[in-house]
Amino acid sequence: MDKEKLTRYFFVDEAGDLTLFNKKKKTVPLGINGVSKYFILGFAEVLEPEKLESDMRALRADLTSDPTLKNIPSISKTAEFFHAKDDFQAVRREVFALLQQTKIKFWALIRDKVNLQNRGRFIFEQYGKKLTDKEVYEDSVSRLSKYLLHKSDENIFIFAERGKTITNHSMASAIQKAESRIFRSWGIEPHGNNHIQCGHPKVHPGLQAVDYLLWALQRLYERKEDYYFNKISSKYRLIMDIDDTRNKPYGEWYSQSNKLGLSCLKE
Repeated sequence: MDKEKLTRYFFVDEAGDLTLFNKKKKTVPLGINGVSKYFILGFAEVLEPEKLESDMRALRADLTSDPTLKNIPSISKTAEFFHAKDDFQAVRREVFALLQQTKIKFWALIRDKVNLQNRGRFIFEQYGKKLTDKEVYEDSVSRLSKYLLHKSDENIFIFAERGKTITNHSMASAIQKAESRIFRSWGIEPHGNNHIQCGHPKVHPGLQAVDYLLWALQRLYERKEDYYFNKISSKYRLIMDIDDTRNKPYGEWYSQSNKLGLSCLKE
C-alpha cells in the first residue's frame, strides 16, 4: 500500500516593522512614535484549514449579530475578518477561545532591531549598501522555514500581502535557500514540492489566526505583557530569539520543553 501523501499548510505574517534608519541614514529611536523594538516573523501550520474557515465564519456571524456589539466602531471590520489590533476586547476574547480549540502549530523568529541597526551600519560603512526590508524578510523566512520543509511531501505557503517586500518570486528564493540549509545541515535532499502564494486575511482565515498568534507574542516582547500569550502558549512550537545571545552565541530557542515567559526577556 502506498504511503498517503502528507501536505502541510503554512500561513505566514509578521509583527512589528523594519524601520531602522531615517532619510538622513541615522538610526531611529525604537519603541516610540509607532516604531517597534522587534521584528517578528511567524509561521502557523493549520492542520484543518477548512474547519478553521467554517469556525471563524460561524463566530463572525455570531458576534456581528450580537446586539450588545452593534454600536462598537470596529465591528464593521470584524464583519470582514478578524484582526487582533483592531478587534474589540470582547471579540478578541472569543477569537482566542476559538484558537485554543484549533489544531494549529506556530513557529516564530524574533529579530532585535538594535542588532539590525548595527548590522545595517556595518554593511553601509563596509560596502556602501543599504540593508533592505526585503533582505531581512527573506533571511528570516529562510532561517525559520529550514525547520519545517523536510517533514512533508508537499508544503503550501500562504504569505500575507506586503507590497514589493513579499512576492511569490522572493519567497520562492527564500524557501530555496532554506532547502540548501537543510542539505548542508542534515544531508537531506529537498523535494522542491513547495507552493507559494500571497493573499489577504479576508480570503485566508489562516492569516487571521497567525495575526492573533503574532499579536500575543509581540505584546509579550514589546510591552512585557503575558496575558494573551499565556492563553495560547500551548500552540507555540518554536520561538527563535536569535539576537538574545546572553547565554548562547546562536540565541535563545524556546519550545514546550523550554518555555518562554516574562522572566526570560531582556530588561
